[in-house]
Amino acid sequence: METPEHQHLVHREAQEESLLVSDPTKVSTYAQRYARIRAQALDPRESPGLIERLAGEQP
Repeated sequence: METPEHQHLVHREAQEESLLVSDPTKVSTYAQRYARIRAQALDPRESPGLIERLAGEQP
C-alpha cells in the first residue's frame, strides 16, 4: 500500500496475526515476490477451468 505521503508499506496477515512493514528494504523484497507471483498467476478467466479440471481428477 502507499500512504498519502507516498511511503510504501506492506500489510501481512496470517492466522490470528497481522503485521505492518515499513522498512524500505523489506517492502522492496515483498514487492518483488508479489510481482513474481502475479506474473505467474492465471488470468481470472482461466482459473475456473483449472479448478474444475483439478476437482474432476479427485477420487
